[in-house]
Amino acid sequence: MTSPSRFPALPDLPAVSEFAPGVVVNGWFAVASPTATPSGAVTRLNHEIAQYLNAPDIQQRLCSFGLAAEGAGTPVGIVARGCTTALICLNASQFRAPSFRYQLNTRDAPSLCTA
Repeated sequence: MTSPSRFPALPDLPAVSEFAPGVVVNGWFAVASPTATPSGAVTRLNHEIAQYLNAPDIQQRLCSFGLAAEGAGTPVGIVARGCTTALICLNASQFRAPSFRYQLNTRDAPSLCTA
């Protein structure tokens, strides 16, 4: 469990951050659309995805796959980070930091991330 807290379906299993402080790696999925997509369409799609992800039966099904969804983020959340590429680079840096701290053998970050 590399999220900051324990996985709801396995509450007795400690999160990695409990014994390796600073190690937090969250997975995420994104839906992308062309730049010219009307904001109303993006807002509606985001709303529909959030409703779907928050449905109890979907939460339970995702949990059975080992996933815990906190709902849908917002298009503004991704834009605030610059773009999806910036979000990917942020995640890459989150992977690199613990690898240096714990002296793990790693490869260089993807070339799209100039950190």
